[in-house]
Amino acid sequence: MGKPDFYQQLQYVQMRIDTLYFAGSYLEALFLFSGVVEKEIDTLIELLEDWTQDLLQTKKRHFNIKAYRAQRFSNGMTLGQQAQYLSIYLSNPEITEALNDFIKLRNKCTHHLFDHYLADLDSEIGIKFKKFYKLIYLLSHEQNIILKKKIRKSIKINKKLTEVRISEEIDSINKR
Repeated sequence: MGKPDFYQQLQYVQMRIDTLYFAGSYLEALFLFSGVVEKEIDTLIELLEDWTQDLLQTKKRHFNIKAYRAQRFSNGMTLGQQAQYLSIYLSNPEITEALNDFIKLRNKCTHHLFDHYLADLDSEIGIKFKKFYKLIYLLSHEQNIILKKKIRKSIKINKKLTEVRISEEIDSINKR
């Protein structure tokens, strides 16, 4: 049995988050939302690694960043580790602040659940939930920036290849 389709899964999870949120079950919505945040960070990290790898290859440097991460974090990365690793690539204080705020609240709800009244946690989550959607937006925006850079680079490479082919074709015609 293969992996489920990511976009169908995301749509389903988002529907459940919305249902929980509008029912006032903020704590439960936060736990599902955590999975979305982790996936968005992981996707951004992969894009940044690919982009960095491309830049290194352009400079004829060889370093397999993905292999390093796979070896260093063989059991996967916690949300905190993802945030630290992401900080190697990004220095966006808005993302850092939003992510740290999310992690702090998530950890409070996960690791210190019985140190707080659930109604207080629900209230705190309810107040901050819109900020967490902004975090998703910021992470997605960074993904789009990297994808645009990759597309521009690909277009430049294709343009150069086309110019070389045209030049070779002209040379071939001239030799006839």
